[in-house]
Amino acid sequence: MAKRLLCLFVLAAICLIGSTEMMAQVASTGQLVGTVTDQTGAVIAGATVKIKDDATGTLFETKSTADGHFAAASLRPGTYTVTVSLQGFKSAEYRAVKIIIGQVYDLAAKLEVGALESTVVVEAGAEVLETVSTTIGTSITGKQITQLPLSSRNTLDLAILMPGASSPTGAARNTSFMGLPKGAINITLDGINAQDNVLKSSDGFFLIVNARLDAIEEFSISTAGQGSEQSAQGAVQIRFETKRGGNVYHGGGWWQHRNDFLNANYWFNNLNGVPRQRQRLNQFGGNVGGPAWKDKIFFFVSVDNYREPGSVSRTRTILSTNALAGRYDYVPSSIPASPPAWITCVTASPRNPTGGALCTADLLAYAASVGLPSVPDAASMTILNAVQTVRTAPGVGVGKVIDPWRDSVTFNNSFGGTRRFPDVRLDYNITKNIQWTGIYHYNYFTSSPDTLNGLDQSYPVTPFSTNQGSQISNRNEWVTAVRWNMGANKSNEVRAGLTSSPVSFFPDLNLSLYPTANTNLGTVNIRRNYPNIALTGSSAFSPVLGYNTQGRNGGIFQMLDTFSWSKGKHNLMFGGDWTRVRLIQYLASRAVNTATLGLSSSDPANGSIGNAVPTSVGASSTDQTNARNLYAMLLGRVSSYSGTISVDENTRTYKAGRPQKTRIIQHEFGFYANDSWRIHPQLIINYGLRWELQLAPVDPKNISFRTVGGYPGVWGISGLNNLFKPGTTTGAITTYELNGSRKWYSTDMNNFA
Repeated sequence: MAKRLLCLFVLAAICLIGSTEMMAQVASTGQLVGTVTDQTGAVIAGATVKIKDDATGTLFETKSTADGHFAAASLRPGTYTVTVSLQGFKSAEYRAVKIIIGQVYDLAAKLEVGALESTVVVEAGAEVLETVSTTIGTSITGKQITQLPLSSRNTLDLAILMPGASSPTGAARNTSFMGLPKGAINITLDGINAQDNVLKSSDGFFLIVNARLDAIEEFSISTAGQGSEQSAQGAVQIRFETKRGGNVYHGGGWWQHRNDFLNANYWFNNLNGVPRQRQRLNQFGGNVGGPAWKDKIFFFVSVDNYREPGSVSRTRTILSTNALAGRYDYVPSSIPASPPAWITCVTASPRNPTGGALCTADLLAYAASVGLPSVPDAASMTILNAVQTVRTAPGVGVGKVIDPWRDSVTFNNSFGGTRRFPDVRLDYNITKNIQWTGIYHYNYFTSSPDTLNGLDQSYPVTPFSTNQGSQISNRNEWVTAVRWNMGANKSNEVRAGLTSSPVSFFPDLNLSLYPTANTNLGTVNIRRNYPNIALTGSSAFSPVLGYNTQGRNGGIFQMLDTFSWSKGKHNLMFGGDWTRVRLIQYLASRAVNTATLGLSSSDPANGSIGNAVPTSVGASSTDQTNARNLYAMLLGRVSSYSGTISVDENTRTYKAGRPQKTRIIQHEFGFYANDSWRIHPQLIINYGLRWELQLAPVDPKNISFRTVGGYPGVWGISGLNNLFKPGTTTGAITTYELNGSRKWYSTDMNNFA
């Protein structure tokens, strides 16, 4: 039968004694296997193997098979004492058997002839050579986690120290592994996926529910060669296991502080007269674990707090005093002998970065002379005049001249970050053979304003100082698991988990700062985009921040079942998992459309204003473009307009100013079977089969639509396959209908591996 299975399944790996790889398991557990022999090396059948959890006193019992083998699956990470006994032999006790997430501890137990009452004690040690599988990976356990220097206190950052990790930009969040895309990373916390699955393909190395240093017992990462028991949600598996309580009380506390008191100011801040940035951080908390009922119920509680008051340096571009009045300054290639009436030139000026010649073109005077509008737009000037008040605002430094018609200003924007990370775990030995675990993680995040996404004030003056955006998030993970030791050679674990991570981005942006306009579908707000008043290095920027209020919740529900069965030379594992992905997303930014100021090619002023600074008076083509942009800003000329009108999910009609809401539900299933076949004490074959089933997403609000007639309807009036055939009208005008209960696409039933 075993040979037939070997032919049926895909042969995954052959592992010889002496390899140092580790085996990946479903959920956050490890496995103990071994062989019982006598002093001559002959296998011993029927030996009693007792496996005691040193922390909780939980006892698992099994027996060696006719081939001398024994196995215990789904063991919680920790140290165990293994006692092997049989009538006619001395008992053998192996201490400090270390079970690590995903690793298989292979114990070679030897019994000596003698009285059963005699005991041979062996210190097994915390480390063991992996001899059972070919999965490549690494584990970090216990004190290693808390003693490695890590200022972020986010245990995920330990992964960047692992072989195969790379971060091209140097930022931890941009880490990838083995050259694989970020979507290949699967991160679980206590066996349940804890990523932001909305962004997984672009932001896979990110935990939406943080794993904090003092709350994590073990961390493992595997990058190749996983068995079929893996969840198939990633080629790189990163797993964390929360600490648990035991029969002895343990606890601790910490406080980490960073202060800018002795920091030097940045050189450019000193140059511009800007104060030193505030950079402070307090991280503090504590944990405690122990028995609530000795040998029965155990608890662990951890609280980690984060406070970060600080400031960030910002540099902005503003118009020069001359430019605000409509006078464009430029450095001429040469001073003309007799410039036009609207242009004046000097041989030396501080507005020239090199101190040399400078010419000034009065754009408004030129516009009046050629019959173009020459009176500045009141709405535009209100914003531009408000920007100019930053020159005299406290804490603002006016830097060097960027170019003759623009200046730069530098200032510090204050921000504050608050985070809380409480974690709770309970373990309950219901009976000798049934154990229950319950875990809850909560993460609270606020960043006000959110400088990470650039939503701090654009200028520290009114009205821009009231236009800031914060990020607020309440993230949760609930996990429950039941392990049932079903006899001497069988065990089963059922694990279920739910994550909910509502994130709100910039809910405090002030919509009243955006003027309104009427459309045929209703009223919308408008944001003006000003060319050349920019963040340093940007080509277009509005003094008023983009209205990007939005939010999402990409929560999931997962259920996993793992059944392990040790039979003869085979260590079999069967199981499956079900994942329900639920996305709710809203984009309130649809309430504000964008009007970009400038001169389009069809604007009558486009060609003419360029002549205000002709090449004959030493101007360049860049100067002509800048002059057009300055004129457009002052006069309020619009070069382009863009916006989105969203569907109201309740009425299924397009309505201006409404947020775009998306709701999607998708179900995924996975089923597997695998075997670790010990053909010989020094030869093991691992093989298995997995089937993945991903159903099509479901739109619960039924606002998605499709073409009537299916694929032929896409071709419209031309008709099916009549591409590039002018005059052909065998089809009909494309029309649409609500998708209803129809599948978005056909289900792929062939995902075997």
